[in-house]
Amino acid sequence: KAPENTSGMEELLQMDSAIRKCLTDIEKAEKVHPKDPNSMTREVSYKTNIILDWQIHDKRINEIETKLNDKEYKNYLEWQADNEISILNEELKIKRERQSKYHEELQKQEKHQRMLKRNLDLKMNERERIINKRSGD
Repeated sequence: KAPENTSGMEELLQMDSAIRKCLTDIEKAEKVHPKDPNSMTREVSYKTNIILDWQIHDKRINEIETKLNDKEYKNYLEWQADNEISILNEELKIKRERQSKYHEELQKQEKHQRMLKRNLDLKMNERERIINKRSGD
């Protein structure tokens, strides 16, 4: 069953984000190797705070993991994913149709603009011929 405040998809994204955050913390901590006592003290404090953060993340990850092991919830997520995919496909279809129509309208507009320019050029050329004819007489 879905939680009241978040969708299953949001929970999966939260889980992914929490896991990535924990892995990033590990990578950052592994790169630091302080030598002096003050830096070591700060480093121990920093790493201790990371572990406290992990406890919060792990609690949330475990809640979601427990739900994922529930067959009914897993089926709900699959249904929700299918719905999301269906919605995305429909939006993609609409996007493509609108892009195509936009492109067609732009081509019509460009063609019309070229025709107007050509007509204007013809009028200007005709005017120049008349002016040249008058000045030539």
